[in-house]
Amino acid sequence: MKTPIRFLAMLFGLLFLVAGQGQAFACSFCAPSADTVNVAVSASSIGTNSTATLTVTVTRRNGTPETDGTVISATVSPPTIGAIAGVGASGTASGSTSPLVGGVASFVFIAGNTPGTATVTVSLPPANGYPNTVISKVPITVVQGDGNNPSLKISPSSVTLPQNLVGAGPYFGSPYMAELKVEWRGLITGQLLNGTISVATSPVGSIAFSMLDDPSTPWTGETKTPQTAEGNEFLTELGSGPVKVTAGIATIFVHSQATTGPATLTITAVDPETNRTISSQLNVTVVTPPGANLPTALTLSQAAGGVYVKDSNGPQSKLITATVTNIYGTPAIPNPGVDNIRFDIVGPSGTDAQLFGLSNSGWPQIGSSVLTTTGAGGASVYLFAGHTQGPVQIRATVDAYDGDAGNGVTNPITATMTVVVSDGQLYSLTITSPMVNAIAVNGVTSSTSTSGGTTTTNPDATYSLTVSAIGTDRQGNPVLPGTEIRFGLIDTPQAPDFTSTCNGLGAFQICGSQGSPSPGAVFFSSPDGQFKTAGGGAGPGDTLVVFGKQWHGVPDGNDDLESALPITSIASDTQLFTLFPFNRNDTTGSKTLADPLPYVIGRATIGNINSPVTTDSSGAATVTGTATTKLNYPSSKLNRGVVIWAQGTGPDTAFKDGNGNPTTRLVTDAILTTYPAVADLIVSASPSPIPGNTTVDVNVCVTDALHVPVPGLRFNFSFSNLGVGSGTVDGTTGSGWTHNATGADGCVIASVFTQGIAGTSSGGGSGGGSSGTPTVTFVAAGYSAGSKASVAIPITASGDLILKAKPSALPGTGGPVTLTLLSGNGAVVPGVQLTVQGCTGNTVGVTSGPGVTGADGSTQAIITANLDSDSASTPPGSGSCTFTTATGSPTATVNLQGACLNSAGCSSSGSPGSGNSLTVTVITGPATSNATVTWTGSPLSPPPACSVNSVNGTQTCGPWAIATTVTQTMVATSTAGVTWSNGCSGSGTSATVPISGASTCTATFP
Repeated sequence: MKTPIRFLAMLFGLLFLVAGQGQAFACSFCAPSADTVNVAVSASSIGTNSTATLTVTVTRRNGTPETDGTVISATVSPPTIGAIAGVGASGTASGSTSPLVGGVASFVFIAGNTPGTATVTVSLPPANGYPNTVISKVPITVVQGDGNNPSLKISPSSVTLPQNLVGAGPYFGSPYMAELKVEWRGLITGQLLNGTISVATSPVGSIAFSMLDDPSTPWTGETKTPQTAEGNEFLTELGSGPVKVTAGIATIFVHSQATTGPATLTITAVDPETNRTISSQLNVTVVTPPGANLPTALTLSQAAGGVYVKDSNGPQSKLITATVTNIYGTPAIPNPGVDNIRFDIVGPSGTDAQLFGLSNSGWPQIGSSVLTTTGAGGASVYLFAGHTQGPVQIRATVDAYDGDAGNGVTNPITATMTVVVSDGQLYSLTITSPMVNAIAVNGVTSSTSTSGGTTTTNPDATYSLTVSAIGTDRQGNPVLPGTEIRFGLIDTPQAPDFTSTCNGLGAFQICGSQGSPSPGAVFFSSPDGQFKTAGGGAGPGDTLVVFGKQWHGVPDGNDDLESALPITSIASDTQLFTLFPFNRNDTTGSKTLADPLPYVIGRATIGNINSPVTTDSSGAATVTGTATTKLNYPSSKLNRGVVIWAQGTGPDTAFKDGNGNPTTRLVTDAILTTYPAVADLIVSASPSPIPGNTTVDVNVCVTDALHVPVPGLRFNFSFSNLGVGSGTVDGTTGSGWTHNATGADGCVIASVFTQGIAGTSSGGGSGGGSSGTPTVTFVAAGYSAGSKASVAIPITASGDLILKAKPSALPGTGGPVTLTLLSGNGAVVPGVQLTVQGCTGNTVGVTSGPGVTGADGSTQAIITANLDSDSASTPPGSGSCTFTTATGSPTATVNLQGACLNSAGCSSSGSPGSGNSLTVTVITGPATSNATVTWTGSPLSPPPACSVNSVNGTQTCGPWAIATTVTQTMVATSTAGVTWSNGCSGSGTSATVPISGASTCTATFP
């Protein structure tokens, strides 16, 4: 036992020796101590969406820094509170680790959007001989922040803008715009960054944003009309989009919109140093601008449809709406708790109607005056009808002073409207028929819709026309739903050739314009009547229709006598009796004697009409007072005249019974029309083309869209491109209507006569024709040329027109000429005005004619001239006159040749070409129709003269020979205003002409 004890004593002695020598460890058998890890936090409490810096310092046990490059790691728990990013050697993020540099490592804690306490755990791996990981923990508290990351700073921090009620766009200095500065820095380095951030607004009805205009993109909308924002980033308002950041700064413009309230502008960015998304927000408040609650204008409107007395079968209330606008032209929204509008019934006195509305607090009000408040759509109340008929006047009032109508009105703004309350009883009827899809083609199979109406795959040769009658009561409202309306018609007897028996009443045969109904009685007479004889006569059961309304062309004051009454007996050709009495014509309380009125008597033997029907039977929500039925007729009777009448009963308030109740009156409307065809009509003709300069019978036919013939129709006709020719149809010249109407086959023969039609062989109308093809066009009534309901027939002719002059040559003194116009086939052409195209030669002119060609195609003209010569030095003159038509072709020329009256001859050396000569030109302007210039120095007697007998004319005369010894001569005129030129000079009405060779003188008149 002594040996171990001795060994232990030696061992302890050795340990004490080592320690005493200052070594770093107590003994070779013990583990070294751990490094010291200290964590310093820039802030132990931060807001959401913000950051904190963690500085980790690691020292060895001897106090020196741990080795550079040692990697320190960090984690966050719970991760919902935030995230950690390590700072690498280059100053950028390196995940969640950071290397030691001088014993120091850095981290950035990035708080999320959830408040709470996070624990950051920093770990040092085994180092410097210490075998274990050294851990250090630090808590960080995250509290609710303002949503802004300090690395993404927005200034100012909040914005208040007025509501943009006027819809103003962006412009610098706008009160509806604020300029924002965004500063973006790196999360780790804090350096200013370049890149792109994202901007979004919410709600977009309150705010939008734009940015600085990019000069590299053209403003393409600048040149458009109206100008647009296209291509201009400043003018383009966005709800979301990217914005460029340069040198850490971006400029954003926030714009208020039409909706008030709080709004948010959110900016997000991806930090390039940590690859983390950060965000900041700007709170924007859009407020109502000053005066927006104060009214400046007030209008009233009422719902569609009538309102009827209490206990009637119709609507007994009506919505009345007031629209109140402010200085900005937008709805005035009152302050909370304020009734800003008052409705009052202001007349008439004694009305029992009432108003109903809700106050601003929601309490119902009913009476003649109610207070309420406006919203974005205005303010509304209901008018409740009472038992009294007639107009009810309603006034709305707002206060421009304070917008409160409940505390008294200081500065009133009012609007007044009238609502008519009626009984809905029938007072007036008007027949209508729709213009589109009105005709149904009936058949034995199902129908399909077409653009022109309804057709069928197997038609039964009958059509149906939709016919409606609109009924109104005495106050002008639609009659009540369920009001019975009776329909009827007359289509017989009529003249089989469609000729008019009574002016304006189609082809009906028992008719007249002198009808005299007896107001309040059953007696009717007409001095022009043929009740027993015309069209086979009338009898009991037939219908008498009297047209009393002004639109029929009768005097005013007979509307109440518009009638459709069954006949009970025919007393004579001029007298009859009806089953029911005529109305009294006293709806105003003052009885009026009837004026002579047009009428038709007959029955329906061709078509029929469904009757009776009731108004508003479709059950539509809006009452229109319309009764709709079907008129049915065979397609073989298209265009046949028909009288349609609608009739109902209503109260006669001007005449009461013994109990004081209104009596009954018949309310009638009648129209004269025809059984219509299915549009569009189709017109054809044969032969086509037709020869010209003769008479041709043309067969013109018309059918409807289903190729059913349309009888009883006359065509409008016209001619075109006839040149100097003319044409007639059925003896009517130029244009008009065919004499006869189409027959049962839809066709009519039209006699077409033309004369003076030139052929096309020479082209361009040089033979007396026109530049286009001669044509006669037939058009159905109500249509235009060029439509399917028209046909154009070319007119052809062989050869050009010929104009002959007899004689074709005259002596030097002129004389009469007979001009004859012929067609290419030698037929004479009467009725054409001939004209003088021009004359040549000194003293040559036309003093009479030509005129219009007569029945023989001829007319005369008288040519005057003085071309003979009795001077040995002056040869005889020559000239010509040319005649033509208004088109400039054809032409005929008459030549004139003077004679030598000197026995010694007229061809001396003084003749033209061998010495001196004079040529005179006369020009007239628009103010001169006759001008003559005379050679006063001439040895001839009478002296030569040059004349123009029209405005804007030119005549050249000469040359006249002049002896070689003559050095000057004189010319003169009796017409004022002349200007001398071109070789002569003078003042007033005479001029001097120097003579040297071929001399000239021009006289120009205004």
